[in-house]
Amino acid sequence: MFKKRTLFLVALLGLLLLFLPGALATEQPAISVFSVEPQAGVSYDGYLVSVRPGVEPRIAPLSVGMVAIGDDLYRADSIEDIRQIFREDQIVVIEPNYEIVLFATPNDPLFGQQWCMTFINAPLLWERGITGAGVRIGIIDSGITPHHEDLDPSRVAPGFNFLARNTNVQDNIGHGTEVAGIIVATRNNGVGMAGLLDQVTIVPLKVFDSGNSNLSYAIQAINDAVHVFEVDVINMSWGILGGAQSRILEDAVNNAVDHGIIVVAAAGNDGDSTLSYPAAFSNVVAVGAVDRNGTVAYFSQRNETITVTAPGVDLRTLGHQHASHYVTVSGTSFSAPYVAAMAAVAKAIDPSINAEQFMELLIQSVIDRGPAGFDIMYGYGTIDIGRFLAVLPGMVWFDDITGHWAHGSILQVAELGLFGGIGDHAFGPDQTMNRAMFVTVLGRLYRQSGGYVSTRNDDFSDTQNNSWYSPYVAWAAERGIVAGFPGNEFGPYAAVSREQAATFLARFARYTGRNVDGDVGSLYTFVDRNAVSGWAEESQAWAVEQGIITGVSVSGGTALQPTDDSSRAQVAVIMLRFLDRMGIQLYAAA
Repeated sequence: MFKKRTLFLVALLGLLLLFLPGALATEQPAISVFSVEPQAGVSYDGYLVSVRPGVEPRIAPLSVGMVAIGDDLYRADSIEDIRQIFREDQIVVIEPNYEIVLFATPNDPLFGQQWCMTFINAPLLWERGITGAGVRIGIIDSGITPHHEDLDPSRVAPGFNFLARNTNVQDNIGHGTEVAGIIVATRNNGVGMAGLLDQVTIVPLKVFDSGNSNLSYAIQAINDAVHVFEVDVINMSWGILGGAQSRILEDAVNNAVDHGIIVVAAAGNDGDSTLSYPAAFSNVVAVGAVDRNGTVAYFSQRNETITVTAPGVDLRTLGHQHASHYVTVSGTSFSAPYVAAMAAVAKAIDPSINAEQFMELLIQSVIDRGPAGFDIMYGYGTIDIGRFLAVLPGMVWFDDITGHWAHGSILQVAELGLFGGIGDHAFGPDQTMNRAMFVTVLGRLYRQSGGYVSTRNDDFSDTQNNSWYSPYVAWAAERGIVAGFPGNEFGPYAAVSREQAATFLARFARYTGRNVDGDVGSLYTFVDRNAVSGWAEESQAWAVEQGIITGVSVSGGTALQPTDDSSRAQVAVIMLRFLDRMGIQLYAAA
């Protein structure tokens, strides 16, 4: 169930009594349809008319200035047009074709700053290899400038210009390009800035050529996003100001959500409590703005429909004027794409995640700011990528590895099913890796590679039968991968040293048919080469030659530190090198 505050129901504000001219009054009844009257002070351009499914107009709509904009949906210049085309019993609703506005505010440029990325822990996406590949985000906005130096044109799908009714989505005002840049600017290409997900696909749906447009174009874009462009996420950084509502817009949004699309919208930039639609619909994620200090922006809306807040002040992004143009922007317009990108992350992990499930996960993962719990300024809180990844179904997450030098490697081996945690969201990266743990990792690797590990217990005197490690120890001992100590002991909780790790890996490689007996190189360059045990020397040299184990810089040169204990983080890195050098390809565990 959505946790957004229940929205008040749209009241039917008036009854439009539409009387036919006298010459026709005897031929058909007058139109007297309950419709939404224009909101005072809100501009509109003609009317939107929704008719019952399958209703055919009495005469060609174009003959009286009426345009079909979708199935059973029309835009009319006047009530007179509607009277000539449809009877009262054929009409579902008539409402104003409101003007919509982009939610951006001008700001002075700030050179090269992307404070927002560390603020929301965006690098954690990249460490996990999450790029958004395969996910489509429909950006209903002012188009895009696809030739920008920091934008891979292959990431921009063919879209549509609903104003000109063609496929030219060139951005003439910059807003759509600025929104898109936050999501999809190319990372690690040596120029410009970094987007959140540079392999996601952007679908530009152009409905603005200035700061204003009207609902008829936006509604067409939403409907086509669902049925023509088949997007996974919709971003709308605009809205109807003044609290004006539209049942037809709501129907379009509901249809998108019913088709599994996650809809995200900017909350608005008036800095007051006025509701803004589509953000105020209960199934839309409404995004407000915060600054680099986590303080809600002065311009961000403050009302009961805010879901979350995201960076929205002094954000660096792509400009539209030329290929190397960059701008600094502010506004809830640019807060929304951060959340749209998070929706794409959810869809990349699990395409079946719907709008309701995404909103629940988002709310669970935010950082609460302002008054405890929900409040009208921050909603449920401010987004955080790390916390969001932690609650995503199927994602591995450990609270104690953020900022650790082996963070990325730890996540990879955990996702491959080779390592588990040591407690609730804990990995213990700097804890010593014991022999039972190491052998268990090798056994899991063998299973993941298609091998069979029996469930029998081992025969060592100091191990516990039916323990988590006993079947793996039995398997490894039987295949000559490990050996025990005098007295038929295995030492399951003894630390595994670096030379033991090298030996176990060499024996595993030999057992699985890999050549480890050829030219294994020399340990001559290491200052502590004489500290390597005789039984481990060949395996240690092989591991060094393969690049699986590397030296440690010490005073006087490079050391192997063969008898030092191995930490869980060190073994995670070693295992990934082993997989790479041996050509072992695994896939993330289900």
